[in-house]
Order: sequence, then structure tokens, then C-alpha cells
Amino acid sequence: MSYTEMNTIFSPAKGLAVFCTTTNQYYFNRGTPLTPNWVCSFYLPFAGSFSTTTTLLDLKNTGTGGTAAFSIDNTANTSPVISAVTDIGNAISAYNYSATYSTLWAQNDGGSTAIVAKSAGGNALYAENSSPDYYTFWAQNNNARGPVIGIAAASGNALYAENASDSICTIFAKNKNSWSTIAAMNIRGNSIYAENASDSNCTFYAKNASSNAINTIYAENSGAYPTILGYNAMPSGDRSGGYFSAGAAYAWVGANFSGTSYKVVGTGSVATIVTTPAGEKVTMFCPEAPEILLSDYGTGLLTNGKCHIELDPVFSNNIIVGDKHPMKVFIQAEGDCNGVFVTNKTTTGFDVVEFNNGKSGVPFSWSVIASRSDENDKDGVSVSKNSGVRFPLAPKPQKQMKGQMGNTRISPSWNASSGQR
Repeated sequence: MSYTEMNTIFSPAKGLAVFCTTTNQYYFNRGTPLTPNWVCSFYLPFAGSFSTTTTLLDLKNTGTGGTAAFSIDNTANTSPVISAVTDIGNAISAYNYSATYSTLWAQNDGGSTAIVAKSAGGNALYAENSSPDYYTFWAQNNNARGPVIGIAAASGNALYAENASDSICTIFAKNKNSWSTIAAMNIRGNSIYAENASDSNCTFYAKNASSNAINTIYAENSGAYPTILGYNAMPSGDRSGGYFSAGAAYAWVGANFSGTSYKVVGTGSVATIVTTPAGEKVTMFCPEAPEILLSDYGTGLLTNGKCHIELDPVFSNNIIVGDKHPMKVFIQAEGDCNGVFVTNKTTTGFDVVEFNNGKSGVPFSWSVIASRSDENDKDGVSVSKNSGVRFPLAPKPQKQMKGQMGNTRISPSWNASSGQR
């Protein structure tokens, strides 16, 4: 009888079997005569369409000898082993209460992908784990021709990782071969963005343990922005945008210590490289002072033995001149005269006068050294304390706080036959 006729049988006996001509399957009543429950006893191969609000297929294995509730072998065909399609809800939902076995385990011994996930909206693949020892998602590629995991995004985040642990890494990458451990490329936006709220672990930690190491980090940029940008958002206190060290030498970059701003402060000497007439590269060193000073240079000409030098207004705007911060002026006459002296020194300039009321008209060179004034922002808040700073205590080397691995498992063993690690 048809499917409709089967469902109109009055008071069918429990266990009654019926062959349905609509689906070409046998059905039997698993319910009672008053509340029948027609269950399909299908045979393979089977194809059918059902409309039900209950679970279509529910299998449970309570035995100890079996390896799975059900097993599918499709080694002789190219079609999917399991195909799941849904308009709403989860196409496949997997739960596991085992402390040692994977919730979902996939292996592909061919040349294609073990798991492919696509989504027009929502999560294409979502994994959650409550185990303290095992990975939420673990992937291994025993074929060296391709990546372990390939992630691509037309917009948004290709990979988003979040971790609330104080001791375990959010992302840990290790490469035992000669290629890049992490390679990131982006047409716009950030190639790599890392954020960390930990008080003891690095936001980004990279190490090259090779005895013939080249670069631990190599960065290249074809645009107008900095290739590497270091920014410290702490509004006050000792802070720095960058730090570098090698042996006993260390340098803080873009730093503020004890209220004074530094572009570079560290051990060693400030130097530049120049070229000799023979084309050889040699080093020249910069003079250094115990105070924060600015200097300027120029020339002048005596007229009837006198000359007023007006300093550049940009220079004047950044110096402080007074009894506690005298401006030092050095004059070198470049002609025959009685000699000269300097008077009327102010922030904006000074006068050069010839001795003994001389009336010479000789040229001269001058140099000025003055204390740099304090820096404030537009609201008057101090940015850097400069005046009066002399031999301040030097910042100490940075404590080497490496990226701690915690109890992250680095090299798990993997049982390919069971999905057990």
C-alpha cells in the first residue's frame, strides 16, 4: 500500500509489517495500536526523502569491542564519504565526552584536503574544547608539498585567535625545516596584528636558534609607512617604543624615563658612516654632553665695530636662557681687529662688540650652545623635562622576558588509526 494508506490503517498491531509502494521500503509499527509509530526498515542501496521533526538516524554503540557507532568505507569511489546539507542549524554536530579521543578526526592520505569548510554566513568551522591537555583543533600534514592549514578570507579576519590563559600561548608556531615559520602578506591593513593583556609574557616572540642564524625577524615594505612600527600607549611612567641589545650593548628607542623623552638612549657611542677618497667606509663619532643642549652656527660682519645676531626663531623657540641656563656664544674673528666680546645675550639673539671702541668691519664666525627648554603638549601637560637635566640616572637593561610556552604541547604523538594522541 502507499505511504498515505499505511498511515490510515486503523489500530495497527504492534510489530505489523507493511511494504510501502511510495518508497519501496518495508515499515513496521514500533508503537502501539492506539499510537502507531511506523519505522522504516530500509535496505542498501537506499535513497529516500522524509519529512520528520525527530532525528532521522540515531545510532549508539554501547559495546566494548566496536570501534565506532557506524563505519563507512568508500575507498573505491570518488564521491564524498559523508555529505551533509542543511538550510538552518548544524549540518554536522559532533559531541565527545572522552578525555583521550578526538571529537572529530579526519585523515586524507591522498593529495587533497582532509576537511573543507565553507559558509555564506556564520562559522564555517567551529571547535570547542574543555580538555586541559588536548588541542581544540590539531592538524598534521605528513606531505611536505603543502601547508598544514590554509586560511583565506576575502574580507574580515582570515585567522582570529583569542586566549584568556596567563601561561599558554595563543598561537605557537615552530618550523624544523629551512622555510618560513610564519609568512603573512596583505594588500591592505595589518599582515600580522598581535594584542596581549599578559603582565609577564611577550605579545610576539620570535627565536632563531640556529648557530648560523640570519634574521630572526625580516620585514619588508613597499609603501610609505614604517616597515616596523613600535608604539607604547602607556600615558605616563618609564616607557619605550623599542629596545635592542647585543652583548653588553643596549639601546632604548622612542623612550621616556623620569619625565625626559629620548629618541635613543643606551650604552656605546653614537656614530655615522662616511666614505674615504678611496671609497672605503669608515666610522665617525658624535660629541656628547652631560646636559640636554641645542647648538647653532653662523657668520656675521662688524659694522663700525658692532653687530647684532638674531637667532633663528625656530631655534629660539626651543631654548631657555637665564641665570641658571646661560647661553654659551663662541666668536672667531676672521680679520685684523682689536678683538671682540659678546653682550646682551637673550633667547632671541646677542651682540658682538669690538674691544676699545674699535670701528673695524671684519667678518666673523659664531657658534651658540643653549639649554633645551622643556616640552609641553597643546594642553600644557609636560612631554619632556629637558632644562636642568644633568647626568641623570641611566635606564637599566631590559629584563629578558621571553615568550613562555607554559605547558603547551609542542610535539604530540598521533595514532592515525584511532585519532588518539
